[in-house]
Formats: sequence, structure tokens, C-alpha cells
Amino acid sequence: MNNSVYRKLTALCAIPVLWISAAAAQQIGEAQIIRGIVQIINFDFDEAGNLKGVSSGTGFVINDEGYIVTNNHVVDGDNPVLFVVPEGAIVPTSALQDGSNVDGRPRTYRDQDLAILRSDDAMRLQPLVLSAILPERGAEIRAVGFPGVADQFKIDTSDIDPVATFTKGSLGRLIEGKFNSESDRVIDIVQHDAVINGGNSGGPLIDECGRVVGVNTAGISRQFRDRSGNTIGSSDVAGTYYASNIMELRKILEQLDVPYRSGEAPCRSDVDELEDLIKKVMIGGGVVAAAIGVLVIFALAKPQNRPAPTPPGSTGHTPGAAPGGATARVSPGRGEGARTQRADSGRSVILSGIGPSGRPIRLSLSEDALGRGGVILGSQSPDPSGVIDADTVSRQHAVMTMRNGVLYIRDQDSTNGTKVNDEPVSPGEDKKVSPGDTIRMGDVELKASA
Repeated sequence: MNNSVYRKLTALCAIPVLWISAAAAQQIGEAQIIRGIVQIINFDFDEAGNLKGVSSGTGFVINDEGYIVTNNHVVDGDNPVLFVVPEGAIVPTSALQDGSNVDGRPRTYRDQDLAILRSDDAMRLQPLVLSAILPERGAEIRAVGFPGVADQFKIDTSDIDPVATFTKGSLGRLIEGKFNSESDRVIDIVQHDAVINGGNSGGPLIDECGRVVGVNTAGISRQFRDRSGNTIGSSDVAGTYYASNIMELRKILEQLDVPYRSGEAPCRSDVDELEDLIKKVMIGGGVVAAAIGVLVIFALAKPQNRPAPTPPGSTGHTPGAAPGGATARVSPGRGEGARTQRADSGRSVILSGIGPSGRPIRLSLSEDALGRGGVILGSQSPDPSGVIDADTVSRQHAVMTMRNGVLYIRDQDSTNGTKVNDEPVSPGEDKKVSPGDTIRMGDVELKASA
């Protein structure tokens, strides 16, 4: 078999490997989620200023301005004094005597059992992403929070040192119901079986991509009564817990004009990615096998070029001829440049703008490449079409993908960050990009167009 056929076979066998490397999906890890979780401690005083009780719950940060979401019943009370403590911050109990680190009174919504507060101490934390799409029934979810029962086994100290607990379960169903029995308002509720306890209230319920799909609120307790109807005890019903649907929170934030980070792309689990990968490899393997068969037949059937006998007295070489006596010619359109071309749909997404030095920048990103696994944008992008020559752009700054004809950009934990229309894109967040939108990476500003 000649070298040309061998090179073609080698290239074809590499196709499944390229698909495997492009199929991996980035997700928001637990370390990033923890950076957006806070414990909320409520000191409830009566009108005379006497301490009535102390309780705690969970909250999570939703933007860079220090806004936190929790349950209404976590911050409720006659005269609550609230203190927000993020994980990793060791706070002496004596520091709580200095008063609240929350600005003013929280905005509360009894029907949805939601509350929105703000703290300067939350501005340095990592906001969580609010999903725009709810998982299907049976999808894996996780609850994150500070259950009080977990603290019973900690060594007793005078410091507050919150450590979040993760529990895993699945989404049971989406229902309509009420958290407030005194209200006529029906809200959207998520039923799940990720274990929560007292102290988890107000914590996020997250999908497999680490995005918030609900705000944990309550479990179910079954009461036991005697023959006279008196309550003699109760027990928790295991495996059934409730969170307000994230859409309830999104509606409130939009009414208040409070910014938040939105995840608009569907969340694909590791199982989904693996199934797609297997399908692609199987299809690719069939194509490769067929192509190998054709090339082998072609190689065996093609007459081999043999050097003609050298006439007596001849040097065996003609000027302008290739070794062996065959004249060397290069056919038009079959030179080295043609080898790098490959067939695709021909459609591209254009990113254009002006670089920091005033030099025009124009990137042409193939829709086929965007749909196969994305194009990495950066100063040292492995894809030549995504290279941006600028000092403030990281080596692999961001990745652009296309799903169902919709364009998304995801920051790759870059040094100087990524923004779409001046809205920051969190690492791991898929931010939708529409024609005419402005993308900023470092000090490079590009406009998207089809």
C-alpha cells in the first residue's frame, strides 16, 4: 500500500478520537457552588428588646451587588437581627453583638416563602446561575445548605464556622400548590427526594450543571393524635421534600429589576453526553470502516507505477522529471493548499471589532465547528479561526457553541472575564448570544453577526 493511501487511512481512523475530545461538557463544580452559599442567623427580639430565640437557615448569592435569596420564614420575626456568614469565614460569636451585616429589612414574599436581602459581605462571593429550564422528572438534583442536625456532631467552640452539606436525589414532579395556607395564591412547586432538614431552608436546589432550579422550603411531617384528637407526636415523611420553582424567583427579580445570572441552555448530564458520544463513535466507526474498505480496494486495484528500463548509455534522469523517470507535474487545484480544505455547510458566524491597538479583528466561525463541539476563543486557541491577538485575552479565554441554531458563549475561567452586552458571564455559564450582541473579552470588543 502506498504512502498516500496510508495517510488517508490514518486520518480516517483519527475521526472518532476527535469527536471524543469535543464531546466533553463543562459543568459548575461544587467548589464554585460553595462560594455562593451563606448561612443566615436570625436573632429574634420582642418589642422590649429581649431575645426570644435564635434560628438559622441558608441563602445563596445571585449577583455581584451582594443580593441574597432565602426563605421568608428564615428571616421572619417580630424584630429580627440577621447575620450572613459565608462558608470559610470563621466568625467569633462576640462579633454578632455588633449587629446585623444585612442592609435594612429584607423584601419578603409569604406566598412563595421567599425573601431577598443584601449584604456587603456577599459582594466578594460567587453568584449562582438561575436556570431558565427545569429538569425532567427523574433527573438528578442536589440540595445544598447548612442543616442544623449536622452541627450537632461538630466540636463545640465559640466560633461560627459554617460548612455546607450536599445531598443528592432526583426530581419527583412539578406541581401547583400553596406554602401559605392562608393565601388563595397557587404557586409552582418542585417535589424532590434530596434530603433536607431544619437549616436547609432557603438553600438552592441545583441541577447536574450546578444551576439553581428551586429554593428549598420544607418537608412533610405526619402528626399522631389520640382518640380525643390531641396531638401526641409527629414524624417526618422521608423522601418527600419541596422547593419553590425557580421561575417564581425569576419573576420577582424581574419585577424588582434586580439583576441575576441566567442559564438558558438545556442541562445535559454525563449520561446524555456518553450516549451521544457512543452514537457518534458508532456512526463514525461505520463510516471509517466503509472508507477503509474503498481505499483498500482502490489501492489493490490501482496499477503500480514502475520505473521504465534505462536505455544503455542513459543517465536515468531527465531534467524536470521525478526520480524513477516519471515527469513531475502539479495539477491546478491539487497543491498543498487544497489538502487543508474540508467540505461543510459554508455558513459562518462573524465576530468583528477593533483590537486594543486599533487593528480590525474579524473572526469567521464555521457553524459546523460550533455545532460539533465549539470553537475556543483565545490568544492561543487550538483553532486558527478563534485566535485573538491581544494581551488581555487569555490563552483559551472562552468557547462558543451552537445548539439548535442558537449561539452560546462560555467563559473558561479567564483572567479578565467575558461579558455579553456588559453582563458578566460566569465560568461554566452558557450565555446566549444573538445577532447584534456585543461580546467583550478583556479590552477586546466584538459584535456578533450571522
